Amino acid sequence: MEALQQRLESLDKLPASSSKRQLTKDLREAVAAEAEHRVTAAKERADAARGAAAHQAESARQDIQTREYLGHRQLVLAEAFVFQMRGIFRLARRRTFFGALLLLAGASLYASVLPAGEDKPKPPGTTQESPAPIEGPDSAHSLHE
Repeated sequence: MEALQQRLESLDKLPASSSKRQLTKDLREAVAAEAEHRVTAAKERADAARGAAAHQAESARQDIQTREYLGHRQLVLAEAFVFQMRGIFRLARRRTFFGALLLLAGASLYASVLPAGEDKPKPPGTTQESPAPIEGPDSAHSLHE
């Protein structure tokens, strides 16, 4: 653009002629077209920057909404997990209590069925007397001496 303006200034210094006028006219049109092109490019860059800023703002808004949702979701899931664990432990306590009651009832029934400690005569030969200890040179008694 500067080169075109320098050429235009150098032409203004020359004497007037039809070719000079035509050349000057062409150069002015080229300068105007270049200026218009630069203005258009600057507008496009500005529009692109505004579009990028708008897109970035929308992305930031969506990111904030997503983080809020996920944070709330984490809290809800944590509370649900606590309540689930409470339910599981409550069920385990119920089962343990019910098992203890069954054990107590079973033990009571078993104890009621057992004889009351009556001494019944034992049939002969059911009791076995322990054999007499054998003492010899290799017995445990002789080792300790």
